[in-house]
This record gives sequence, structure tokens and C-alpha cells, in this order.
Amino acid sequence: MLRKSVYTWLTALLCTLLLLPAVPLRAADPGSIGNYTDVLCLDRNELGVWMTVQNLHEAAGAASYRYRLCGNGADGKADTIYIDKDSISLDYFFRPADYPQFVLPATFELHRQALIGTAWQTASGKGSFTVSRNEYTFDTVRVCKLDTYTGSYTNYADQTDRIFFSYGDTADYVNYDKTSLGCDKEYHLHCTWLDVPEVEIEPLGVLCQTDKEITVYFNTLRGTPTSVSVSFNKAALKAGFKNKELALKSANHFTLTVPTTSRGDYAMYVQFYDTTSLAACNGKRDTLAFNLNLGGYVVDKWDDVLLVDNNPSNANPDAVGDTLYFASYQWYKNGRAIGGATGQVYHEEFGLNGVYYVEMTDTLGRTYRSCAVEKRPVIAQSSSQEVFTVEAGQPGSMLHYTSPSAGTLAIYDLSGKCLTSLAVESGDGSIQAPPIPGLYMVRLLPAGEKPLTRKLIVR
Repeated sequence: MLRKSVYTWLTALLCTLLLLPAVPLRAADPGSIGNYTDVLCLDRNELGVWMTVQNLHEAAGAASYRYRLCGNGADGKADTIYIDKDSISLDYFFRPADYPQFVLPATFELHRQALIGTAWQTASGKGSFTVSRNEYTFDTVRVCKLDTYTGSYTNYADQTDRIFFSYGDTADYVNYDKTSLGCDKEYHLHCTWLDVPEVEIEPLGVLCQTDKEITVYFNTLRGTPTSVSVSFNKAALKAGFKNKELALKSANHFTLTVPTTSRGDYAMYVQFYDTTSLAACNGKRDTLAFNLNLGGYVVDKWDDVLLVDNNPSNANPDAVGDTLYFASYQWYKNGRAIGGATGQVYHEEFGLNGVYYVEMTDTLGRTYRSCAVEKRPVIAQSSSQEVFTVEAGQPGSMLHYTSPSAGTLAIYDLSGKCLTSLAVESGDGSIQAPPIPGLYMVRLLPAGEKPLTRKLIVR
């Protein structure tokens, strides 16, 4: 059964409008072509098809004949072919390669014209040739192993075939059908079985609340994951983390944004998918516990001193949501506790070199771990072997010091701000104490040598 599209009818209308002026033959004229239709199908290896119209009557007084084929062009407009024939019948080999202006499938209106006297006259009636290709369709469905695929295919006769694949099937589903133009269509459906993604996720390591991103590294053991679903526990969601579905842009990691949040213990749930599968193809869900360590309290402005800013008057913009007061400390270097390093200030005479953090216990007995600080030596060892001392004193009083060499003596608060400084010579001297009680740092910067640092208590 031939189904004509709206486009075909529009093409027919355009063809009619483009007909050459002619003196119509009488309705009973034997030159009439009548109404003729045919569907021509090109096989995959064929170069063309024969357009044939036989048993036509001769037009009275006709000296010659020609046929006019009008079809839809590649530019969306009607186009025309003239076929000159001396005989009254049409037997023409149509090669699509010779007419690139037409797009298949195409329906051509056929008009017969006779040369009577000096004018071409169009016979009454018209024919129709629809040229299409025999189609071969090959589809592949991708399904997880141990899953099944069930589908349906509706053929031209509106009959529905059920398609069912289970793991292990290798045969294709084949259906021979008719296209809307009547040509054969060979339909193949093949099922490809996919491995369920199996992924090994690496531990997250030490994280800090001041980090901007979390990078999760993984190794694929089986399958081909294309996306990952990440969800969080209630504590993490409350802290600002968002559940996400991410397309994997790398074969070994994905990245999450860390919200501006307080430190805490959280959990994320990670599940990998192969989204190329027709149905869901998901691996098992893994749970990753992670901790955002405390940031904003360790001051590392110098090369030989680390200290905890435990002064509530000092702003800690990175310590979002925390107002903590610490009573005890334990410093760590390269993952190991440092013996005797239990004060608010940690100092290494010849410069810090390693990865440091501190465990801090607040006045309520709760223990926190600071974000790690990596320090590398950038200064030479001092040649001065003499002792640098600063005596404690009262607010605003003159403090006695002993300097092993000439240089600059400066007093800093725990935020690293320089409060006062003066040029000194080697030997004894005095410098005025800050006016507010508290813990301070005194630094001697000898010319050309490593700075020397001491803790100062003003009571």
C-alpha cells in the first residue's frame, strides 16, 4: 500500500505550476497517458532502476514525444528532468547518481508531451514513479550481564513482534518488512552484554575544611563506568554538601566541590554506572567516611615557628561556625607525635622541615585535629651560638633581652602582626612590652643569618 506524505502532495502541486504552456489535447485524444503509478526499489548494489510505461496510444499529428519527470529536489524545491523519446512508450534507466539534485526516496510525477506542429502539448493524465532503496537496518542494544532485555517491533502490517534477550544469547533478531514506500527492509537487532562496573575506590586521605575541592581516585576492575552517583549523609547535607550525578571525564578520578562549612565527620555514598546500557547498569554502592579537619587556628607565618591562635579576639575567617578555646596541645611531624611538643607554640631552632599538624583539646574535653601545614627549609643555619633571651614582664613595662648579634628585634601578636621593632646591637638591652596581657612572639633578625624566635608572656 502506497503512503503519500504531505511533502509529496506539495511537490505534485509545484510540478503542476511549472508545466510549460501547452494547448491541451481533447479528453478523448488517444495520446492520453491515463493515470499510472509504480514503486521502484533499488537494491544495495544496483546503480539505477527502469522507468517503463508501455501500451500508450499515439497522439494525432505528433512528430515526436518527450516525458517530463518532476520531483522534490535536495534544496526543498521542485526540479524537472526532460526525457526525449521518439517512441510513444517510455523505457528509461534512471540513475540516481546522474541526478544529485534529487533526494531518495523521491516521488516523480510523469507527464507526456507531444510535439504537434511547432509546439509541445501536454497529454491529459499523469503518472507517478516512487524511487526508494531497499533498506538494511542494524541496531544494537547494550544490556548488563545477568539482566534481560525485552522489547517490541511493529512491522508494516501493524503486527507487533516481541523481542526477548537473556544473557548468553548471541543470535540476532531479524525481521523482514516493507518500508512506507513498499520496498523491502531487513531489520537486525543485536544484543551486546555489558559487565557491571566494579570499582575500587582509594581512601580519601586527610582533608581540611579550607580545601576547595575533594578529589576521589578509583581503579576500574571490571566494566566501563561512564557516570557516578554521589550522595551524602544527613550531617554532610546539613553542612552544605549536595547530592550529585556526574559524568566521568577521567578514567581514574572525579572531583567534588567543598562548601564553606565547619569541620566535621561526614560520609558519602558512591555508586558507578554504565549509562550506555539500555537499562540501568550500576555497580554496588560504597560508603566513604571522611573528616574535614579544623582550619584557621594554626599560624605559620614564619619558617621556624608554628603556633595556635587561641585568642578569641583574633578573627579566624576559615574556622567557619567554630568558637573554640583550647586547653592542651600535641604537635605532630610527618604523622608522628613530637615528644615534649605540648605547648601552644612549636619551634624548631634551625627551621621547620616536614608536614605538621596539632591535636587540640578544648575546655570541654573535645579533641580536634588541625589541617596539615607543609614547611620546607628556606634559610641557612645560624652561625651564632650565643643565647638569645627575653624576660617576661608586665603590660607596658621595659623587658630585658640579651642578643647574640646585631640586627632587628620585633614583637608580634599571635596573628603574625608586628607590634613594635627596633635596631639592636649584640649584648643586653630593653624593649617595651605590649600594653595588653597575653602571649606574644619576639623575633631577632640578625643581619645575614637565620631569625631567632622566643615566646613572650605579658602578665
